[in-house]
Amino acid sequence: MPQLNYGTGNHTVSVGERWINILISVAGAQGGNGGSDGGNPGGTRGYGRKGTFRLEGSNSSATGVARTLYLRVGRQGGNGYGCVSNSGAGGGGSSSVASGGSGGRTGPQGCSGGGGGGGGATGVFDSYSNMYIIVAGGGGGAGGGSHPDSWLRGGNGGNAGNFSGTIRGISNGSNGRSQGYDGGVGGVGGGGSYGE
Repeated sequence: MPQLNYGTGNHTVSVGERWINILISVAGAQGGNGGSDGGNPGGTRGYGRKGTFRLEGSNSSATGVARTLYLRVGRQGGNGYGCVSNSGAGGGGSSSVASGGSGGRTGPQGCSGGGGGGGGATGVFDSYSNMYIIVAGGGGGAGGGSHPDSWLRGGNGGNAGNFSGTIRGISNGSNGRSQGYDGGVGGVGGGGSYGE
């Protein structure tokens, strides 16, 4: 069986009637870094969840079930911009499964770093079972820097959570909160699913 590799975006793989095992490796997209203040860096992006799964079919003497696998690969969240006022948010990574949220804007006063956007989720939809069989969540965006003191460095983005046994729902990442006066802002969550 050939090895197929796909980048961001939507892709389709048709599987014939005679197949045994298919290995599928997926990864949610990473979030964006936080923007820097004049002398203080933003936080570091969070990483998307990744894993390899086996889709088990029939043995070689039987006929498997033909199916189409729809691969939805999420995009990375945008980095926050540095030393800006009332702007600077990194855009959320797009995804046909669940998009990451946009980072928060800096305050209207001074010069601070915007929040990074969350990464988009990656998923595999199976036409035979008529559902997503795999969803890998995107990483969180990092917070922006706020002041040239080390203790006000932007917070790091969170990594995506573990895979669950059953997918109960899928949701986009929330948008970051914008700053009201001066200072950097927090990053946001990546898109993903929840289950049990």
